[in-house]
Amino acid sequence: METDTIELGNLCPQVIDSIFSKIPLKSLVKLKSVSKTWCKFIEHIRRCHPPTTTSGLAILLKHHHRDHQDFQETTFLKSQEGREGFFFRTIASIKHNFPLNLIDSCDGYLLYATNNGDSWTYYICSPSLDQCLALPQAHGITRLTCASLAFDDSRRENLRVLCFFLKEIDFVEGTMSCMIFLSETWEWREFQARILNSDLLLERDFETEQLFGSSVFCRGRLYWMWSVFMLVYDNQGVFFKLIPLPTKAYDGNVGNPSNLLSQFLWESDGEMYFCYQINEGLCIFKFIGDDQVLEGCCLWKFNQFVMLKEFIWRKLEYMGNGKVVTLRAKCRIKPCAFNQDLQLLYLLVPPGRIVSYSLETRELEQVWACGELEGTYATEKILPFLFKSVD
Repeated sequence: METDTIELGNLCPQVIDSIFSKIPLKSLVKLKSVSKTWCKFIEHIRRCHPPTTTSGLAILLKHHHRDHQDFQETTFLKSQEGREGFFFRTIASIKHNFPLNLIDSCDGYLLYATNNGDSWTYYICSPSLDQCLALPQAHGITRLTCASLAFDDSRRENLRVLCFFLKEIDFVEGTMSCMIFLSETWEWREFQARILNSDLLLERDFETEQLFGSSVFCRGRLYWMWSVFMLVYDNQGVFFKLIPLPTKAYDGNVGNPSNLLSQFLWESDGEMYFCYQINEGLCIFKFIGDDQVLEGCCLWKFNQFVMLKEFIWRKLEYMGNGKVVTLRAKCRIKPCAFNQDLQLLYLLVPPGRIVSYSLETRELEQVWACGELEGTYATEKILPFLFKSVD
């Protein structure tokens, strides 16, 4: 079947194909709107040159057994695209009986933690190297802590673990107690980090213990969702900053978040995105950045609205090896990861299935279901994972 071609000067079709095959998917999707010819041509390119990805998922499962000891298993899934569409394959499954908690992931590394009843010890694991290194003993278990992993191969101190203590905030001085581990010194250091706009913590809707999801590391900064704010830690400036999260979509016409646990924060092309679920679907926002925005202007820009129409809910009911799965009406879908290369938003659907939603085609595909495994499993945590050296 012949496809319409695009003329770019005197370039031959083979060169044009080669150029377009190297354009990121996110940009290709935007170029479809140029004309019908461009749309058909780009769809042809997508079929002949499906994008590749090194991104996938790390899923922590807890296995409950009546007659045997419970154990945990970390399963790694990698998504790929072929000419027949997306498919997902299991790269590895690591079973462990010791009480490790999966805390965070960054650039192909995983952060685990365990305690001896008195203090916490953190572990940095590399599945590609089949190594798991224990860090020096960290802090007591009575300190309410958020721990995050940051790996930056452009810096000498390239691997860091940052812990900050949610109940140790000095509202007068505007500081918070922290500990940081540096791979260069192999030591922990405790310090007080400034919170530049700590007065926002006194707002009525703020709840100290409402810190959701894992961290996102982007361009030398760590990001978290902390109650009604996005908390930002600057590695170089050694300070925190609070950014109010959007509570309503553009012009206030779409609605408020229906569940704080359905919120999600991710990075794509060096930019931060945030979404939350309402009854009709998912509202997605793009962070404009607080460095160039004038005071009084909105820091978030509405990006798109993912409508979860009735046919999508019906499709979810029929996913899973041909078996009909009954969903609670408008069940809480939790966004859990994002694949930048394939423009896929991963969603956790109760009670234990992961589906992908394509921002390009607006189609759903089942990725994984714990019901496919033997025994009784509970999905403890889902984190994005980079397979750049796993294969």
